[in-house]
Amino acid sequence: MFSFILSVSVFLSSSVRAQTREAVKQQAETQLQQMTPQQIEAKIKEYGLTKEQAESKASELGIDLNTYLQQQSAPPTSTEPAPAETTPKDTPPSEKQKKEEPVAVLQPPAGRAGLAFFGYDVFAQIPSAFEPTAAGPADPEYIIGPGDVLRFAVWGQVELQNELTVDKEGRIFIPTVGQVMVSGQTLESTYSKLKSQMSKSYSGLVSRPPTVWMDLTIAKLRPKRVFIMGEVPKPGGYTVSSYSTIFSSLYSVGGPTIRGSLRDVRVIRGDRTIAHVDLYNYLIGADSTNDIRVQNNDIVFVPPRGRTVSVTREVLRPAIYELLPGENLSKLIEYAGGARSTAYLERVQVDRIVPFRDRKPGDVERRIIDVDFRGILNAHKDYELSDGDVVTVYSVFDDRMNLVTLRGAVLRPGQYQLEKTPSLRALLDAAEGLQPRAYLEVAHLIRYNADWLTRRIIPFELRKVLSDPDADWKLMPRDEVIVFSMEAVEVKEKFVSISGEVKTPGRYPLADKMTLDDLILLAGGYTEAADLVRAEVSRVVPGGIPGDSLVVILHPNPPLVFNAQSRNTLRDTVSTESLLGQGYFVLQNHDQVLIRPNPEYKLQQNVTIEGDINYPGLYAIEKKGERLSSLLTRAGGPTTTSYLGGAELTRGGNRVFVNFDKAFFDKDPIHDVVVLPDDRIRVPPRPSTVLVTGEVNGAGLLSFIKGNSVSDYINRAGGLTDSSDYALLKYPTGESRRVNFGFLRSDPEVTDGSSIYILKVPPPPPAEKGEPATAVIKDVFAILMAATTVAFIVWQVSQ
Repeated sequence: MFSFILSVSVFLSSSVRAQTREAVKQQAETQLQQMTPQQIEAKIKEYGLTKEQAESKASELGIDLNTYLQQQSAPPTSTEPAPAETTPKDTPPSEKQKKEEPVAVLQPPAGRAGLAFFGYDVFAQIPSAFEPTAAGPADPEYIIGPGDVLRFAVWGQVELQNELTVDKEGRIFIPTVGQVMVSGQTLESTYSKLKSQMSKSYSGLVSRPPTVWMDLTIAKLRPKRVFIMGEVPKPGGYTVSSYSTIFSSLYSVGGPTIRGSLRDVRVIRGDRTIAHVDLYNYLIGADSTNDIRVQNNDIVFVPPRGRTVSVTREVLRPAIYELLPGENLSKLIEYAGGARSTAYLERVQVDRIVPFRDRKPGDVERRIIDVDFRGILNAHKDYELSDGDVVTVYSVFDDRMNLVTLRGAVLRPGQYQLEKTPSLRALLDAAEGLQPRAYLEVAHLIRYNADWLTRRIIPFELRKVLSDPDADWKLMPRDEVIVFSMEAVEVKEKFVSISGEVKTPGRYPLADKMTLDDLILLAGGYTEAADLVRAEVSRVVPGGIPGDSLVVILHPNPPLVFNAQSRNTLRDTVSTESLLGQGYFVLQNHDQVLIRPNPEYKLQQNVTIEGDINYPGLYAIEKKGERLSSLLTRAGGPTTTSYLGGAELTRGGNRVFVNFDKAFFDKDPIHDVVVLPDDRIRVPPRPSTVLVTGEVNGAGLLSFIKGNSVSDYINRAGGLTDSSDYALLKYPTGESRRVNFGFLRSDPEVTDGSSIYILKVPPPPPAEKGEPATAVIKDVFAILMAATTVAFIVWQVSQ
């Protein structure tokens, strides 16, 4: 199998080396032809190769492995041929049929010049696509044979119904009639025969009027076994439906291979060939009269493909076709669907491999032949084709000469026939004239030079052509006329822009005598935060240095109503009359207007007050510079349980150290600070406790006693530990104070809500371990001795 080619190309066994390269190739191709693509891929995986590696190995022997990987898949292999056609409707399928895998849908390999072989792809579809239907009544011309089951019914004065199986001798048994030979007869003739014999027992069948009626149908069709041989994927015997024809039988086994013929499928019955079936009749829509119905033990033989010719380019169905004897170029074009309307029939080219009989020593084996196919058709002749010919039908010249093109500011631009528009005036009239904004001073005529490769531009005055017949121009083939619009010669669109505190900032087209007021109205008017007393206009300086601009500051005078609310109008206060105009500021191209925000305009800015206060909540700052005492007063002041000494003012996440008592009661300007937006004020209730913690024997909260100092609270907490060094007194206002012990001791008074932290000084970090002093002294003496020795040697040399 496939192991042969792999063993040849991969392992190079000694038995293969002894063979010639051609013999190896032939043997490998023979084995590949007998394998399905799935079996080939399985062998590739078995040898641990990739598809690309296997193709490379095969190419070393001159084998195109991809052709065999793309060939049509054969039906599944089994010990008995699988039924190729569906059994009659009332016959249950066997278990084997239920489990049968669908045939893989594959495309036939491409042939010469990338073309596919015509017709073979039809057989690559699902097998049931062309199965004969088993539903409905049997054909009256159906030939009865052993195994068929007939349904026989009589009704009227007599009622009788039986299912009669045709035995091996071709007979059926009918009560009151006996044995009747029916094999080899059509269903219609069998009905007549039975009616004639039944009328002997039931005269009502033939009386006038009849009193007994009879019917004969096929209850179950017998299967047929045919042998499909030759160039098919899996030659052998197959069981098919009794309705199967040559075409459907071939379809059920995957059709002919690429090597097989579609034009001469032979049906052998007994010892003679009874039909030659041309499958092209099916494929190109011709009649199917020669697609006969197969009989039991028929042999369907597919011979090798005959003369094969390719046709490409300007035909409807480019492909590789098989031709019968007597069929030549005309028939090939017909099979290809005919020539396209763009085909150039005066030169149909044939690329030919010279046939063996015509080859001579020293001659080339390939030739190019140009055929005048139109002349052949007119003479009612044909051109003979050889096997392997490649026919190319070229297209007509795609260039057009009798046209002129009109573009630009005309009502009907496009291409026009030169004969009907021989001049500029005629061309413009055919285009129904100019657009309203057409530029009449200059238009362009673009004309090819004599080399037909380069072109030149010929300007002309369009106004003169329209008014003076003597100024008209004669047009030449493929001339192009361009009529420009005013937009092409005018300055680009004029615009001004506005930004800042307007509702719709952006860029706006500049109208004639457009003022600043007009632009603000176009921008939707001011926002609430706009500064109504000034605006800035940035203007390009005429004749100035590129990039320089003039900024004009404008002020209002007098007011102008923009909407329901009275708004100030921005007017020009610059003394230059050219800027003022009639008192309103007139905008120019590219002016940029900026409306700045009012520095005094602010939305509500709030402060939060929480805790033990009469009216906690969110408060808006009444005016810029409002102080803490004012805000506390608006909040109702402290309650009877409030402790202002411990109140906190937080700003931006940081505490502001403020004495609320001095701020609220004394209005001390140092502590009565100005509140800012988003400040937070928290007023706690009176704690009546002092926290003592750290290096004391009894840390915790102690009740506040007015007048007690730090030492008093330390003593109440059980005194200091041996490791205590100093204390840190933190007041409820947030301020802190260090308290020393010993000679420079201090003992300040403690306020309610304070915290006392008894701390110790951390020991200094251990010093890095150095070298012993003796080692250092030893090194110093060694250096001194070396220096003394050097000095002595120098002194000796100098003596």
